[in-house]
Amino acid sequence: MTKGSRIRIAQYAALLTVLAVFLFPVLWMLLGVFKINVEHHAKPPVLIPSAPLEAFFSAATFVLRDAALPITKLLFNSAVVTLGSVTVSLSLGILAAYGFARFRVGGQMMPFLILSFRMIPSVALGAPIFILYNWLGLLDTRIGLIIAYASVMLPITIWLLRSFFEKDDITLEEAALIDGANRWQVLWHVTLPMAAPGIAAVALLAFMAAWNEFFLAILLTRNSATTLPAVLPLFLPRELAPGAPISAAFLLALTAAIPVVLLAIFMQRYLMAGLTLGGVKE
Repeated sequence: MTKGSRIRIAQYAALLTVLAVFLFPVLWMLLGVFKINVEHHAKPPVLIPSAPLEAFFSAATFVLRDAALPITKLLFNSAVVTLGSVTVSLSLGILAAYGFARFRVGGQMMPFLILSFRMIPSVALGAPIFILYNWLGLLDTRIGLIIAYASVMLPITIWLLRSFFEKDDITLEEAALIDGANRWQVLWHVTLPMAAPGIAAVALLAFMAAWNEFFLAILLTRNSATTLPAVLPLFLPRELAPGAPISAAFLLALTAAIPVVLLAIFMQRYLMAGLTLGGVKE
């Protein structure tokens, strides 16, 4: 065996080890959906469920019928709030980032000042946001969550989009302006298509942040606008009623993870292009 072959085998072994470490929690969550209660407490742990169909249907029945809130309502709230906040943050972020990239609005320090707001922990903003929302009547409303989520995501959205716009070929925009296009037409027909991979990458990151947001969802909702992450603690095994299927907690967690995984797979090509858009070109 040559030295190159040994190195390649070592690389593959290291890669498989890393994949096993990162994928094991996902596999364990998937197996948890198909285990009965006794198997969840078994020592040593049970790797192959004995009654997978029974456990799955028991968990599905519990989630659909006996949950504190209907699963369809939770998914609907999560979808509306996530898509709304991503739309708002991208719409405002594109305009602000384009202004920073092309017109140097606010000088060199303004983008850093905006990014610094993202460094403030959400916990520190919890009390002021709650008091303001209570005064405005926005508690437990989807529009309130959309505004809160978009406000949190906007600084990092502006920062990332600004870097993508600065990498675009400005000569194409200048050519369009010479041909008679206005700035809005240039932005819509020239700049956005060139930065589409970067925008897709930012959209995916914003979607993941909004879909998985927990603190603001717990703080600002009660019943009507509750999202899926906000009720996940209610499905922890120790919180479930006696006799309730523990697999329901794993099923709900798996349900929350599926949309993000599917979106990442669907947008993989755009995501990779967006992550490499800012690379140094020779």
